[in-house]
Amino acid sequence: MNKDLYENDKGLWPYFVEQNELRKEVIKENCLPNAIRFVAGVDVAYNEGEQRMIGGIVVLQKDTLEVVEESYHEMDITFPYVPGLFSFREVPPIVQAYHDLKIKPDVIVCDGHGIAHPKGVGMATHLGVKLDVPTIGCAKKRLVGVWAKEELEARRGSAVPLYSEEKIVGNVLRT
Repeated sequence: MNKDLYENDKGLWPYFVEQNELRKEVIKENCLPNAIRFVAGVDVAYNEGEQRMIGGIVVLQKDTLEVVEESYHEMDITFPYVPGLFSFREVPPIVQAYHDLKIKPDVIVCDGHGIAHPKGVGMATHLGVKLDVPTIGCAKKRLVGVWAKEELEARRGSAVPLYSEEKIVGNVLRT
């Protein structure tokens, strides 16, 4: 991804500034509660034809994986698709769906990047800061970083660290 491609668009500058401010609030240490009871998964789906999107959050009881609550929020698409700023498109419906929950999760897993992002603030990071909830990004494709491909075993569940600028920013997982 050419991260500089959109940085000359002055209309997007406030979002790059906000992204830099969000990055300052990221907590990278383990601050999870001792007893995690509820884990949530979030994602956003689109109806591009009608310019609508729906953010969903499903809360599971950690030990049994029983669904204890679901919440969805449908709205107009309010932000264009801009690589590097995707969180500004996806976070709003998820935040609203989260606020409608009666049972709040202890941790949220996001279909998106966390700190393994060109600016260090992917959708998971952005959401975690906005909600003040620990989040984990679980993306399908790499935006930044390198890993030891020869060390990633062929067996399911094998994982190796993902490095960016000599820091671990995630893991590559064989599924």
